[in-house]
Amino acid sequence: MSDPVAHLYLSVSDSKDPAWPGRWAGALARERELRFPVGRPHLSPRALLVGGARPDVLGTELPDLVRRVLGAGGARGLDEWTVEVDDPSLPEELVRAWIEGGVDRLSLRGEAARPDVALRLMELVRALRPPRPVRIAAEVSLQRDVSLQGRGRGDGGAGTSAEQMLEALLAAGVTSVALVEEEDPSPLAGSDDPDGRAPGVWLRAAGALRRAGWTLSDLAYAHAPGHGPRYPRALARRRPVLGLGPGAISFRHPHRRWNHPEVRPYLAAVDAGSDPVFGFEELSPAEARLERVWAALRTDEGLRLPSRDCREEPWLRRWREAGWVQSQAPTETGSERLCLTPSGWLLADDLAVELALVVERISRGGRRMEPGV
Repeated sequence: MSDPVAHLYLSVSDSKDPAWPGRWAGALARERELRFPVGRPHLSPRALLVGGARPDVLGTELPDLVRRVLGAGGARGLDEWTVEVDDPSLPEELVRAWIEGGVDRLSLRGEAARPDVALRLMELVRALRPPRPVRIAAEVSLQRDVSLQGRGRGDGGAGTSAEQMLEALLAAGVTSVALVEEEDPSPLAGSDDPDGRAPGVWLRAAGALRRAGWTLSDLAYAHAPGHGPRYPRALARRRPVLGLGPGAISFRHPHRRWNHPEVRPYLAAVDAGSDPVFGFEELSPAEARLERVWAALRTDEGLRLPSRDCREEPWLRRWREAGWVQSQAPTETGSERLCLTPSGWLLADDLAVELALVVERISRGGRRMEPGV
């Protein structure tokens, strides 16, 4: 990476190794030093996500440990600092220490993604009166058999729909949500739902969010007015992301790499002064083209069309007639953006493949200009 890192993920890991809680910050700091020696690009992230670990592993010293990982001045430019939470019994002293140390966004996942947990945290935030707003995010399962007090029927809670869960979370003060499925994070997944109800659940959830005045920024994320999170937006749009820690993924088009997923080989590498990389790939031009198109079609920004003439392309006329195209909003340059409707978003995977083939034909001498993102 040749310039300062804007989006950073610290994978702390949920390892059961008793030494890990006392070692993770030093290990991640050592990885930073190995990958970014003195005189090379520095870390000055605008958005930071800390995840992958139990709250007790992160501890009350989390803010100081993160600053140790980032190095001198690395946290000064942060606009967003998120910590993922999957423990519904998150202790108050941890939350207090995190917020006082600079954390301004808590992302509730798994067992913690419940309205009662969100409400408790919001009440604590109000009592703390932090210098800048602290936001609560939550994932919402698109499975139909969930509970307002737990993630399934096993706890004795009554099952509720995704729309009811959304209503309760919004009432609790959540400002952004991720729409997920238990087995596959993509709302397009439906292999266990052959009659096609999974897309229907997503469409109803999306409709509920729109009626509440929320913005669907992409297929998986939605937010209240003025509360769009930076890090999820970067992921959805395939912006460059640096990952530090076991299993962390880094991406800068067209390269992607990932670290050793297990703590012990990860520690062995950094202790030996070696890059803990476990895998690496470089996208081919065709793969990169497909990924750009795929990512753009799944967002509210859509895909940039370089010329108004593109409106007459047969594929675009067919998409419009099928109700998959929402608009072609003009840009400052006079070109237009291809934005999909919610029903079009549900077909974004297939539509991206079709459009990427069109782009490939164009790049080989077709008369139309190539769409951009």
